[in-house]
Amino acid sequence: MHAAGPRDCPQCGTRDQGRFCGRCGARQEPSPCADGSAAHDASGQPSALPDGPGPDRTIPRRTVLAAVGGVLVGGLLGSLMTRPAAPLDGEGLPTADLRIGAIDHVLDRIRRDGPLLLPDRVARLAVVTWDPSYRSEAGSALDRYGPEAEDHPIVDATTGLLVLSLLSSTHADCRVRFCEASQWFEEPCHGSRFNRWGEWTAGPAPRGLDRYRSRVTQEGDLIASLSDHIVGPHREIGILDQPPQGPTCVYD
Repeated sequence: MHAAGPRDCPQCGTRDQGRFCGRCGARQEPSPCADGSAAHDASGQPSALPDGPGPDRTIPRRTVLAAVGGVLVGGLLGSLMTRPAAPLDGEGLPTADLRIGAIDHVLDRIRRDGPLLLPDRVARLAVVTWDPSYRSEAGSALDRYGPEAEDHPIVDATTGLLVLSLLSSTHADCRVRFCEASQWFEEPCHGSRFNRWGEWTAGPAPRGLDRYRSRVTQEGDLIASLSDHIVGPHREIGILDQPPQGPTCVYD
């Protein structure tokens, strides 16, 4: 067995005779033995340095996963950021057709959970049902919202759909919210309130909630035309007689 001679670390210059520098951990080239032959291991065979770090320098698995994940996420964000931005309307929504979902799924969600809010966390739209057969002293729902169902589709004799905008007509930066207690839409900035069809019921708003033209495709999907904005009904022409179902969430 031959003893390997000391050598200078190519990385930091520290004098060391190990295969890895004791200071910085860099791999060192094998140095000659005292007799001038190649370095040998304990068995007397020429030693082969590993291609990667030694056992005491093994990269932890979580570090590898984190690095790989960072590359993947970075690549995904980069690809999204380099896509051309879609034109936006005055409410900051893309001026394009939005596929909300299969009509059966949309109706199931609304019947189970109430208005379908989109997006979930920072809602700008609400999809609600209305009743084409409904009539009050103020008039007929079918006459008001369903002429040939060009604006608000009719699914059956008692079920139609409205896509409402949740941006306030009195305060551009204010978002209207649905109050579970009252079952009304309510605007927290000035206290305006709207029934579940988006019609005005109280507060300074000059009209009901604005909406978007929507349709059901032959494939059974609900599509909202975000470039086709419809001004909400004026205070005087609300149809639905719906008192609050409980306390309101905002106050005048």
